[in-house]
Amino acid sequence: MARRRVVAITGATGSIGYSISAHIARGELYGDGVPVHMVLMDLEPHKPRLVSMRMELEDCASPLLERVDVTTDPRAAFCDAEAVFLVGAAPRRAGMERRDLLARNAAIFREHGQAMRDVGSCDAKLLVVGNPVNTNAYVLARYAPNIQRENVTGLLRLDYNRALQYVSSCHNVNPRLVDRLAVWGNHSTTVFPDLRYITVGGLPVQHASVCCIETGLVSHVRARGAEVIGLRGSSSALSAAVAAVEHMRDWINGTEREWTSMAVQSTGWYGVPDGIVFGVPVRCIGRGSYDVVTGIEFDGAAHDMLRATIAELVSERNEASGILCA
Repeated sequence: MARRRVVAITGATGSIGYSISAHIARGELYGDGVPVHMVLMDLEPHKPRLVSMRMELEDCASPLLERVDVTTDPRAAFCDAEAVFLVGAAPRRAGMERRDLLARNAAIFREHGQAMRDVGSCDAKLLVVGNPVNTNAYVLARYAPNIQRENVTGLLRLDYNRALQYVSSCHNVNPRLVDRLAVWGNHSTTVFPDLRYITVGGLPVQHASVCCIETGLVSHVRARGAEVIGLRGSSSALSAAVAAVEHMRDWINGTEREWTSMAVQSTGWYGVPDGIVFGVPVRCIGRGSYDVVTGIEFDGAAHDMLRATIAELVSERNEASGILCA
């Protein structure tokens, strides 16, 4: 049997963390034959729920789940972790100003970054799931300078999956046949799903068809989360958990698709300021590595949408930095 892997989940007792844990216990992250030691972390008031969650995972009797620990200490959660799902974040409450939300989450992810700095492995794979995803990941990376910059990522896979399903439905094909779909920018209402290079069944799609689909795709992806909240009464959990596990799985193991999309730290590509965590198309090549797809050109509406989501993230970064320096 393969070497045991240690996986940590923060905010574990919430709906998303709860669902993620079940997928991992079933072997959907590392695959068959790879045992897992899971570490569940949440706030002290949620300790009883953590214990009950451990009991439920044990009751699954998964042959791949070797051990489950629970903790309220981020250092205990992160010290041996090879993959970390950072789900815990302060939710936006009624009447809360945007600055208040950024302030609460900046404090949380500063603490997590400091914990990773103190005890984390530089090779650990970190995936921020809690919103605002991109800026939370930026803060995390800022306070965990020992973590390799390519190892701090944010979840854009839910936006990607929403776009993928929309496109495959329009073409009446299985989603696995759609490739070279890109999702750019912030996990927000400025996110930019980009069809200009897509293939279906390995073949390029005619420009007229792309334009026809794209007019509805952008609004669909941007509004989907709010539609789910309106009907469900809370944010997406099942689909977010699946997206998070798929993101980490493809990052670690590689993907059959030529492109997927992840939020990663910019090194200056596409005019994105260095260090900002930005959604881009990537090639996951296995062994925990990915390459950003470069050389894509932008003009017209595509250029405008790219600049708008860059501007939003620059504003969020500046606001979060101002809060942290205050």
